[in-house]
Amino acid sequence: MVRTNWIWCGPDGPTGKPPDGSRPIRLSTFPDLENVHLKLENISKVISKDIPSLLLDMLEVGSYVYSADQAVSRGGKTLPHEGRDWRRDFRFEIPVRNPDIWNSEEVGKLLRSTLSFLSDDFYEFHFRQLCKDVPIQQYFDFDEGRPWFEADEVMLFSGGLDSFTGLCQATIENSRRVVLVSHRPAPQLCKRQLKLLEEFRSVTDHQYRVLHVPVWVNKGERLTRDTSQRSRSFLYVMLAAVVAEVHGLNQVSFYENGYVSFNLPISEQLQGARASRSTHPKVIHGFADLLGALLQKDFRVANPFIWKTRAEVVQTLCDLGMKELIGSTNSCAHVRTGEPINTHCGVCSQCIDRRFAVQFCQVAEFDPISSYKTLLPLDPLTDTESRTMVESYLRFAKDMTRIGIDGFYAKYGQTHNILRHLGLTTGEAAKKLFELHERHGRQVCSVLETQIREHARPIANGTVNPDSMLAMVIGQPKSRSKKKPVVARFPSLPDLSWKAITIEMVSVDSVRIRVGSFSRTYTGYAMGFCDNRKKNALNKQWDLLWQFADGEGKLNWSNPRAMGGAYKRVNLLRQTLKVFFGLEDNPISDYERDTGYVAHFKIVDPSKKQP
Repeated sequence: MVRTNWIWCGPDGPTGKPPDGSRPIRLSTFPDLENVHLKLENISKVISKDIPSLLLDMLEVGSYVYSADQAVSRGGKTLPHEGRDWRRDFRFEIPVRNPDIWNSEEVGKLLRSTLSFLSDDFYEFHFRQLCKDVPIQQYFDFDEGRPWFEADEVMLFSGGLDSFTGLCQATIENSRRVVLVSHRPAPQLCKRQLKLLEEFRSVTDHQYRVLHVPVWVNKGERLTRDTSQRSRSFLYVMLAAVVAEVHGLNQVSFYENGYVSFNLPISEQLQGARASRSTHPKVIHGFADLLGALLQKDFRVANPFIWKTRAEVVQTLCDLGMKELIGSTNSCAHVRTGEPINTHCGVCSQCIDRRFAVQFCQVAEFDPISSYKTLLPLDPLTDTESRTMVESYLRFAKDMTRIGIDGFYAKYGQTHNILRHLGLTTGEAAKKLFELHERHGRQVCSVLETQIREHARPIANGTVNPDSMLAMVIGQPKSRSKKKPVVARFPSLPDLSWKAITIEMVSVDSVRIRVGSFSRTYTGYAMGFCDNRKKNALNKQWDLLWQFADGEGKLNWSNPRAMGGAYKRVNLLRQTLKVFFGLEDNPISDYERDTGYVAHFKIVDPSKKQP
């Protein structure tokens, strides 16, 4: 039996106890008990006296639903008890300024049905009269110096590839004045969004056409019990609708490619709402109906990219002359855990799709490989979750190229339920939906063919890492030994050679490798220097690498201790480096009486004073 989670919202305390005797979760945006923080920036002071009370209700309701989503666990990553806790039951008690509107049968029905499909949970709402209001400055950071902005479009802006392409299309191609609404749950995301917009303005003359409205919505850390955030797009659409109403518009836009929006389950691990439905056509349709019922007028929620694949979105960005800014966008689903340099994990569905898209469009040079913690296709997939995601993504794409339209609808029968939400006849919608996924599959397979050609030499030589995606594609058996450490592979940079490589010994067990402007840090274990006879120890070849650093790239008889048995150890060091870098020629010269062994790469110990 699913336990009901009682969510009591607002500044006043609960009246009585829940029927099951449980303790309600309290949420409030009000100063007296503020554990949900809400603030909209860059709003003109001109409108401060004309904001309808219903819009304040919408901000609060969206924030409460979003916060409650994270305050109740789904059972954790492993989904114990056969996923019994995945589907939760919420009962919201929310104070509002307009209870008659919120408690209407139509609004209640749309809230329950749309949110239930969006997050795969059960919802009930009871709205009571708000008795204590907040100053309007509590939610709005008014800019007295900002003139009124005449907007043509309000759109959600995450800083990802799709939303940035939407911005470029709206301003550059369609000459529209755009308000961007961004949710900022974390400071690192805020910085990336601002940086991207600064770069956009620096290369265009469209500064006067864009107004950015950042919205801070977050909660106290002690409330967090889950990170799935399936209701996030409900918060987004409420925020955007409020900004649209303020600007006298009756539409908001999500820009999301169709492959992600439809988000068919590519594996058993992504069934149901575990595959995000943030911009699913049924959800978009439900949002529009809900906002229309609340605002009592025709209100539209649009997704202009619904019939594009990710690669087609990237091509649109290139056609608009903005491919140089691809690297400044961020698509990773794990944005909160992204590192300052490796901003993308590389193995979530969004990262995988992004890399295939830029490679299909032949603009991968504008998507820096240093941004990826794991870089496909050569880096090892170090855990079961990432390997399963990559395998499922590839299998789905291959299936789409050969399944045919009849096989598609036989396998994905649930798609019949969404065809009526696409604004086309059933036959037209069914044909376009299949063709979208077929194009996606062909684009992915085209990239795979290119990768096989580009890495023909390591494939032929048998030096492909057995735990990499490339090994998976060519059918090479993966590593079977559980004790064998995972060995990384250095990215296949253009014109990579030993002469271009600099190795810095940064600690007793790690190095920083530089090639031009690219740099990445590796442990000796990840590079293949693990001593198989001693647990958690580095081998003699690692010591030898340090000797080369000590000798500034040379090993000779000036260090007799280093030269003892050097021939065999140098050969082993050569082999380890060749496998790691994927280069065939020798990284270390043959022994010469006058010079000894000389590294063809630069190697330094920064702790030593350089002349």
